[in-house]
Amino acid sequence: MKRTSDRRGPSAASLRAIPPLDFSKYGAPRKNPFAARLKRDGYALPAHEPSAESLRDIPPIDFAKVEVRKNPYAEKIRKHGYELALYPGRPRAGKRMGPTVAKAVRLPPNVWRDVEARARKQGLSVHAFIRLALLERLADGRSQAN
Repeated sequence: MKRTSDRRGPSAASLRAIPPLDFSKYGAPRKNPFAARLKRDGYALPAHEPSAESLRDIPPIDFAKVEVRKNPYAEKIRKHGYELALYPGRPRAGKRMGPTVAKAVRLPPNVWRDVEARARKQGLSVHAFIRLALLERLADGRSQAN
């Protein structure tokens, strides 16, 4: 006699026997990808703020005793402005870059190969190499081509 497969899943009768869940009992440990659908279907999601009780447990801050520290990045930004991303991938935490504008540059194939080789030699991406070359050129005060 042939055995039946267990891959069919639960029957409709067994699914009807499951009591409905009360989602208001559960907090959201992270952003719920189904939040919009739950809200549309009428389920109330818990708030993400701390409870009033936990806020009462936090002692008030005595500003006379608190050590105020300067922002370590404020001076760097004041002197040099925002930095450009030089390496591929997302910037590390605290290394947010300013907004950039995408522009297309047309170069002859032999120039592009030279740029790729030099970038590889310096351990940079091609685009980071081009950014550095432009910034160095502008810093020298020679923004016009010779």
